[in-house]
Amino acid sequence: MRAAAEASPALKILNLNYTSVTPSSLAPLISACPDLEVLKLAGIQNWASFTDATTSNFYTGLPEGFQLPALRTLKLRQTSLSDAALNPILKMCPALQRLDLSFTLFRHPPQLLADARIPALQKLSLTSTGVPTADLVEIVRLLPGLRTLAIGALGVNQGSRKSIGYSSAMTMTDDALRSLTGVLETFQHMENINLVGNTKLGLSSRVDGALSEFITKVGRRCKKLNLAGIHSLHSSDLIGLVPTEANGVSPLETLMLNNTGIDDEAGLYLATCSSLQTLAVAGTKLTSEGIFPIIDACEKLENLDLTSCRGVRVVDRRRFFEVWEEART
Repeated sequence: MRAAAEASPALKILNLNYTSVTPSSLAPLISACPDLEVLKLAGIQNWASFTDATTSNFYTGLPEGFQLPALRTLKLRQTSLSDAALNPILKMCPALQRLDLSFTLFRHPPQLLADARIPALQKLSLTSTGVPTADLVEIVRLLPGLRTLAIGALGVNQGSRKSIGYSSAMTMTDDALRSLTGVLETFQHMENINLVGNTKLGLSSRVDGALSEFITKVGRRCKKLNLAGIHSLHSSDLIGLVPTEANGVSPLETLMLNNTGIDDEAGLYLATCSSLQTLAVAGTKLTSEGIFPIIDACEKLENLDLTSCRGVRVVDRRRFFEVWEEART
């Protein structure tokens, strides 16, 4: 690593994802590359003790007051880093625009992100972290430039993709989503929101619920929306996708609805999203009759996931565009 540092002082992109680099060997490399713009350190499992003795070893290897003023992208997902280790790292990166802390032990964004003074964030990924929803709303409120927000399986912080399956630990409730919707509906640049696996959403089961409100006020304005794994999401929650006098056609290009409770009624609303290119409805109750109108209306649609859709014949699921053409001739 030291040789790499000496040979590449002008390095701008450093990708060490899923390697065995140690904190102590990383320090001289990044200190020799002050112009770094992208730093990717995802999936480095031997950083489990980074918050203990190795923390001081890492910072000892850096000049006093060291910063990465040009760093725009920092990826630390699937590491065992906690708040204690992340705080100094974030303070080194005053110009961050994209931050990925998914599947880490991160818990307190207001303290860390506010102290680090990085309000210019455009992308924040906190999927499968133990961040309390109240703290999430508080910090998102301070980031009006957000374009991408990933908060799937919120409340689970076991530092692994496997944690998405533990529904009892989820903390994103309907009340929390309403609070978040109230903040996000004022944002002008949101393009991509990921709520995958937040299984407690929709459990209040009342008319005009939190999911419906979110889709109407925020989700329909995105280009990418992931609501997969929200079992209590029903077709009626998608009515907000329909254009009105106040809201034109939704710009949605990618919509993930795998393993939700939607059926053929959803086809009526999805068919109004004429910009759709990718639609995933695996494991839903949609049938061929409900999907045909979507393809009729969405001429840009080219990716369609129908895995485990019992209303579609197994032999038709991978060739459904051909099935549609045959049915329309």
